[in-house]
Amino acid sequence: MTYSGKKQPVPPRNPPPLKRKKSRILLKLAVVLAGLFALLLILILSVDPNIFRGPVTEALSRATGMKINIEFIDWSFSGGLKFKCKGVQVLSGESGDELVSTKELRIKLEWLPLLQRQVVIKSITL
Repeated sequence: MTYSGKKQPVPPRNPPPLKRKKSRILLKLAVVLAGLFALLLILILSVDPNIFRGPVTEALSRATGMKINIEFIDWSFSGGLKFKCKGVQVLSGESGDELVSTKELRIKLEWLPLLQRQVVIKSITL
């Protein structure tokens, strides 16, 4: 064997077919997940939380035995799940006397317990 001094051409380095297939699958999965997340976000932001005002006030009234009124509900998802309730009024169940009234009530909830159908309140601000 003789050495001619010329460099042999190096074949291009392509990843093995299995590696390319895995990366394509991961890319497709990431695109699908991003699309689902965007769709969910658009859906949540386009829903008016006040459609839940009636069922929420009824459930709170049943759970506490008091009459609870809420004029307006808004929600936010930045920094956790936050609710802003305006015109909150708590009345005694028997006599109807006003126990608590506030112009604005802010409630911040934890995310993970919601997945287990539990409500854990991080903070309440009047």
